[in-house]
Amino acid sequence: MNDKKILMVVDIDLTIADNQHRVHLLPNWKAFFAECDKDKPIIGMIQAISFYQNNPLIDMIFISSRSGDEDTLSKTKAWLESVGFDKPLFLRPSFEKTADFKANALESYKNNSHAYVIIIDDEIKVIEKLKHKYQTVLVYSENNYKNTIDEFSLKMNHAIKKLQNNALKP
Repeated sequence: MNDKKILMVVDIDLTIADNQHRVHLLPNWKAFFAECDKDKPIIGMIQAISFYQNNPLIDMIFISSRSGDEDTLSKTKAWLESVGFDKPLFLRPSFEKTADFKANALESYKNNSHAYVIIIDDEIKVIEKLKHKYQTVLVYSENNYKNTIDEFSLKMNHAIKKLQNNALKP
């Protein structure tokens, strides 16, 4: 029996959470993150990701470049729960660059049971850093995220089929 799984790594801001209402607060990052609990959910993206969250072949984690302070962590966890997610969450320490942090957090969580890793993120630097090693989906908002949702679903379904086919091999 094959006990391999897919690790789905999901970004938050501009991937499943619309943070445009707080952009005017930049470059005051503390104020910007303090308002993260008021983000609007990006419904189509949340629905697409939610579809896979209870699949026994999939482990899901959230890795965000949001500040890792206690207030932001608490608000982010509550926001994720409010849209139906209760999964492991990694937030960025203030001293680490975003792409490096996400790569390091992914490597610290990933284990030998993960045959495939699919990353969905809106930051091109993150995708560029990780696309040579993992399946990646760059989030873009045109057409109400339809193209991103289609690409994500295609990659997830392909990975699931590969796992299922490998499980059937003697």
